[in-house]
Amino acid sequence: MKTIACFALFMIAASSAHGEDQYRCKSFVADFMAISSTEKMKSSTNVNLAQAAGFLMGSYFAKTGADFESANTSGLGEFEKKVVGECSAHPNDGVSATVLRLAASLKTVDAVAAKPADVKPGGYEAMSLTDVKLDAKQMQGKKVEVSGVLITMGDMAMLGDSAFSSNKLFVDNKKLSREERKYILENCEGGCSITVRGKVGSVMLNDGIIADAIATQ
Repeated sequence: MKTIACFALFMIAASSAHGEDQYRCKSFVADFMAISSTEKMKSSTNVNLAQAAGFLMGSYFAKTGADFESANTSGLGEFEKKVVGECSAHPNDGVSATVLRLAASLKTVDAVAAKPADVKPGGYEAMSLTDVKLDAKQMQGKKVEVSGVLITMGDMAMLGDSAFSSNKLFVDNKKLSREERKYILENCEGGCSITVRGKVGSVMLNDGIIADAIATQ
């Protein structure tokens, strides 16, 4: 039933693709930024934007086989961001052509689920900082390996994608060896590239990583 429904949604969206292709990326990005959320986009009175939204979602669900009744829309959100980014880079392209080009690289839900975990020595699973931050509540006590830029401010340490990223995790470094803590104090005040191995837990009343070891990059 899920596959049939996804296919039906895709066909409905595809039926408007020819007309929608006259809707250029430049206009789509401007309209999207004015709306700035998937839910609002779906209910928009802008016909071109509504058609583009239907085509985008139909293409995503048909290609991935994801359940569009599921509360987990992170994959759709990421695809949406890619389309907006590609359209920003190529403002004169048609929206439907851009969606189809990007949808070709999408993987099915089953293929993504079958991807084995990247487990490092010691049982630490290599994960992105964003994944740890989003799922920290469900991952309490899990051993993870996360790479990023570590910044220290006094006794506080935070790991981010970059020195200026707002996407950061608190890091408790009290369990690290003296040499590791010395390295952090001497090199990371302005930011240093580092890999942290530790357990997901509460750090300074926030979700974070209780570090067991570090590796410099």
